[in-house]
Amino acid sequence: MQGRCDQFDPGYRWQKSAWRRRLRQSLWRAGATMVNLSVYEAYQGLDTGLIDCTQGYSYIIQALKWHEVIDSYTVLNWGQIGGYGMFMNKQSHDARSDDEKAVMTQAGTELADKFAQIVIGANSKALKAMREGGYERDVKVIEVSAEERAALNAATEPFLADWKENAASVGLNPDHMIKVYTDAVAEFTAEFDAKGYPWERN
Repeated sequence: MQGRCDQFDPGYRWQKSAWRRRLRQSLWRAGATMVNLSVYEAYQGLDTGLIDCTQGYSYIIQALKWHEVIDSYTVLNWGQIGGYGMFMNKQSHDARSDDEKAVMTQAGTELADKFAQIVIGANSKALKAMREGGYERDVKVIEVSAEERAALNAATEPFLADWKENAASVGLNPDHMIKVYTDAVAEFTAEFDAKGYPWERN
């Protein structure tokens, strides 16, 4: 059976490389044999049987036509990685008026919400298509149970300890970093539960 694994939720991991390593190591402990392929190579790998499963986001399925070569799709809800670095020449910035600077700052703040709106919408559309038979072949959507999620999360603990040790070795405070992250997740989860997404409030 061909399949793939996906993860998406409103949270962000505190370090992209650590997050990827933690995911890879967790799946390895669960019995997977990991190989290094890009998402663009996954279609051929699934089609030929070179790989049995791949990982990606829901919106990739239609864009890369994975629905043509997968039989099932497992939703893990392990987090979305998203980050954009935007820079401006300091002299150009300093030459702007205060009103222009305020507009640029506001646009940068609103970009995160707009990006999230686009990604969440695309993911929802892809999941809906699979659940409602919107593709030429059936793709079964599998939800991970609470027990299975707990087992996968437990498998990450040794690797989290390694990350903490590495972070501390370069002068970082890993416990504080994790606290800042988890506090932010709790804060924005509570805001989401009370008010919904920002683009749904107007």
